[in-house]
Amino acid sequence: KLCRTINAVLGQTNRSVDVEQNHENHKEQLMQDERIRIIAEHTGELFWLLNVKNGSFEYLSPKLFDLIKRGCTAPVVDINSWIANLPESERDRFRNALISAEQEPCDVSHRFSGSDGEYDMWMLTHLVPVRTKNSAENFQIAAMSIDITKHVKLVTELQAAKDSAEETVRAKSSFLANMSHELRTPMNGVIGLMELMLQTDLDNEQQEYATLVLGAAENLERLLNDILDITRIESDTIELQPIIFNLRQLVYDLAQLMSQEAEDRGLDLIINYA
Repeated sequence: KLCRTINAVLGQTNRSVDVEQNHENHKEQLMQDERIRIIAEHTGELFWLLNVKNGSFEYLSPKLFDLIKRGCTAPVVDINSWIANLPESERDRFRNALISAEQEPCDVSHRFSGSDGEYDMWMLTHLVPVRTKNSAENFQIAAMSIDITKHVKLVTELQAAKDSAEETVRAKSSFLANMSHELRTPMNGVIGLMELMLQTDLDNEQQEYATLVLGAAENLERLLNDILDITRIESDTIELQPIIFNLRQLVYDLAQLMSQEAEDRGLDLIINYA
């Protein structure tokens, strides 16, 4: 009889401990839920939790709920109605991302309807599979979406600026190439006439001047070729070739071309060879 009394007392004590433990667990769960609510309401991010089995939303953060209420053109009650508010061209991509998220985390960018019903908002959604103890019944996908509209707009503007700059470079290259070809024709005529003049009877002074004019014309022709090479460099079609040249003669010809300008400025142009 004493043993039965002791067992009864112990049983009552254990039940009291279980009730107290359950109360503490419930209190802790309420505190945890409150923390999640505070985070969801004050971070401004868009959270949702999807039941994969039936496609229903088990949780929508307040900001996402408000966005859906204000911006969606059709009611959102499950994942299919969510996808229905995406542009038709992006719905399959979002469905494929959901399928991938059942195996591993993944990201998907997509447009979403703004407050005026137009597709003017871009989102980046991170999808994560969530498996509980009863994964067959409670398999979920947790998602966080962030507004990347400003980022997409900036990237679009940068791409437009890049395209405009490239078009400007192409126009400049085309102009330089055409100008080089147009100037080369009369320059070839000048070079040809000077070569003929040098074959006539000229005194030493005339010979020197004619030679300088011919050298200047040939230098100008090389400059035109260099301009054409610039267009080839920009179009990545230039080919470099090793050519043997006389450095001493090149420096002398350059000095001859610059000597008159140096004299006009009262400068002495002196060349020393090492």
